[in-house]
Amino acid sequence: MAPKQEHLTLLAEVAMLYYEKKMRQSEIAAILDVSRSTVSRLLEEALREKVVEITINYPWQSSAELEARLEERFHLKTARVLIADYKDDQQMLEGLGSLAARYLTSILRDDTTIGVSFGKTIYHTIKAFRVEPSPQRKIIQIGGAGNFDNLAIDAVGLVQLLADTIGGACHYLHVPMIVESEAVRNALMNEPAVRRTLELARQADIILIGIGGTGPDLKLVNPAYQVVAEPTDKAEPGYAIGAICGQIFDVGGEPLDIDLNKRVVGIGLDCLRTGKRVVAVAGGQRKALAILGALRGGYLNALITDERAARTILEADRKV
Repeated sequence: MAPKQEHLTLLAEVAMLYYEKKMRQSEIAAILDVSRSTVSRLLEEALREKVVEITINYPWQSSAELEARLEERFHLKTARVLIADYKDDQQMLEGLGSLAARYLTSILRDDTTIGVSFGKTIYHTIKAFRVEPSPQRKIIQIGGAGNFDNLAIDAVGLVQLLADTIGGACHYLHVPMIVESEAVRNALMNEPAVRRTLELARQADIILIGIGGTGPDLKLVNPAYQVVAEPTDKAEPGYAIGAICGQIFDVGGEPLDIDLNKRVVGIGLDCLRTGKRVVAVAGGQRKALAILGALRGGYLNALITDERAARTILEADRKV
């Protein structure tokens, strides 16, 4: 065994004795014939090297009043609104993921087919799942790969992560999310393998999406190409306010008539309007107008968000 592998095995053994067997550090030190301080150092290293990962299942609460208002106003099948208190952005993502996973678990069956988009909220939703895996499930990539620097939040990685978490077979789209021209996009959409995967996605029982926003610090960017929509705070028809699966829309939910929207490989916004259960996970006041546009466009019928975004959405809906 290589020295590196031997050391990782040692870290795993020490972690197992401490976290699973509930042994004291002094007891572990006696077994390994090392000092207690060495055991403490090895436990810290096990955390740094991801040999051990600690998950805190925070008892996130939701607002029944805001959920009812969103469901009634936007004719949603379900709304879940996180009471965020004074949580920071990372805690917000984890809370939204936990709330979304809890809801999805309630509707998940052994043979469920799930279409998956990309993004941080999707990642945290998948990480929060605590369900028995089932090989009968199907996990489908609903849009091309975004070429993100962080592969963990790209569609390909999330499809695999979800399959590893809840079980099931993966169905990938081995194409970019945004291609060079409309002609290239049309050619790829007619490829048999791409066509078969997208047809499966269109028939999915659940489609899981995030919502991208615009604003001073929320540019809509495709890393493989360029900034595709300059930041704007204009909540007016014809101005980019949000994006789903790479396609950009305005505050009324109408897709923009721009070149980029014609170069996106995926199921498309129209398909979301007819999906059985389209679950969007998105929060924060900065994304409120983007979420509002998505709701008005009819691109989702279940929303997982937070109380600040929910209040801003309902207030903006009366004014914009």
